[in-house]
Amino acid sequence: MGLLKAVRNSCNDIIEKSYSMGQYYGEVRKIKNENRQRLISTVHWTAEQENEFKQYWKKNYGKEISSAWHKLYQSYTGKFNVRYFPEYLFSSKLEPLFDKNPYNDALEDKNLLHLYTVGGVRTPHIFYSRCNGLFRDENYIAISEDEFMKGLHDIGEVVIKPTVESGSGRGVRFVRLKNGVDVFEGETLEEVLRQYGKMDIAIQECVKPAESLKSIYPYAINTFRIMTYILDEKIYACPAVLRIGRNGKRLDNAHAGGMFVGVSPNGQLAECAYTESGEHFTSHPDTNAVFADCKIERVPLLVDGCKKMHAITPQLGTISWDVTLNNNNEVELLEINTRGGGSWLPQMANGEPLFGENTEKLLSLIRK
Repeated sequence: MGLLKAVRNSCNDIIEKSYSMGQYYGEVRKIKNENRQRLISTVHWTAEQENEFKQYWKKNYGKEISSAWHKLYQSYTGKFNVRYFPEYLFSSKLEPLFDKNPYNDALEDKNLLHLYTVGGVRTPHIFYSRCNGLFRDENYIAISEDEFMKGLHDIGEVVIKPTVESGSGRGVRFVRLKNGVDVFEGETLEEVLRQYGKMDIAIQECVKPAESLKSIYPYAINTFRIMTYILDEKIYACPAVLRIGRNGKRLDNAHAGGMFVGVSPNGQLAECAYTESGEHFTSHPDTNAVFADCKIERVPLLVDGCKKMHAITPQLGTISWDVTLNNNNEVELLEINTRGGGSWLPQMANGEPLFGENTEKLLSLIRK
């Protein structure tokens, strides 16, 4: 190995380690949040549960760990499980081990979603996009900025999304453009785009959800979060979650005020949905839809679609997919998360460990 290559590799190692350290300290800071501490304080373990927890982690991870994350997850469903995978270990150790650069940054770009259209999976139609300063039409052909602006002038209702670093709905905006003005907010097209500066953006169609999802809450897409991972030459799926909008909002992200509910492998929704602050709902507060009465029959198709998509880029060991069923009951891929996918959501919603019976194997990979 040449000297310069060795130096570059060392620099990359430093970057990766600094990322992991940042994730670790970030999660330690988050767990001390007042709301999380309030939820944790509601969980009281018996002496037997305390001992089971300590023995499990000492055996499988080599040392004892804080029980804070386990108690936080349990505070939602009330289900005790020593196999819960703490967020700080997932984001600072396992995810960086499984998802290394340069793949993770590149493949998270929403301008590349079309790479995953396999086995009947579709992605939202992109009318126009801007990537690395280049304006493009729906066929990814380079066009001038003037052509870009003219195409948007009377395009109607679309959604504008930053294509990188836009998790939790950051920067997502629904607009209805008529005569160069957003009918919703009264801003000109130029004013709307100015808010994105020189960001890479995609102007997409507004996906219409399937009736089975629309009946629960009609104003948001209502998105499934399904994480897949590769272990022992096989692709596995973690427990699925359905994110649901509320209060008339079009976004369904938990961080944006939405709620989430666990989903069984056959599509049956759990009895309770939750908000990030720990609110419990057995029915939707806006539509009165009873969650226990809802079954989304095509969930197995969604899970199968995520596994097929993961096989396209096995360079990544874990991927969190944001998918939905559109109004034709087709699998629609909205976003992929190559890092920061979050282990907390599936465990909070389902009361099940993220990796189930594979937990011990995965712990052995990060055990020191």
